[in-house]
Amino acid sequence: MKELTILRNTRKRLEARSVQAGDCIEFRGPVNNSGYAKFWYMGKTTYAHRVSFIVARGGIPEGKQIDHKCRNKICINPKHLGYVTPQENIARSMKHRTHLRAVQESALCPKGHTKAYNTTKTGHCKTCKNEYNKAYRERRNGENQ
Repeated sequence: MKELTILRNTRKRLEARSVQAGDCIEFRGPVNNSGYAKFWYMGKTTYAHRVSFIVARGGIPEGKQIDHKCRNKICINPKHLGYVTPQENIARSMKHRTHLRAVQESALCPKGHTKAYNTTKTGHCKTCKNEYNKAYRERRNGENQ
């Protein structure tokens, strides 16, 4: 009974901090340096997509990892998540990175901003990063009021 209450409360907390963005459900909370959403669950910080998968499907099998089929690191839509072996996850990631490398080598970022002299050290578009940070600050300030 207690486990069911924990899962219900966790689902409510996830839903309160997420927003529909196309087919994805994007978590609007803290993000780590790799771009994955972080969430407090069972007394520790973990990835929001893992928690969403656990709440929706009951657990993650031993030796498996959760993979985003949509390639959106902040997506917590259980329909976009699946478990894979670490080897499969690396292979999918490498395939996606090849596509990203082609995009990074182009003159425009995926959102269409000019990238010349407009990139961070990691190759991300500064305009997109600034827009994200501004929206995050606004959301955070809105929650505090």
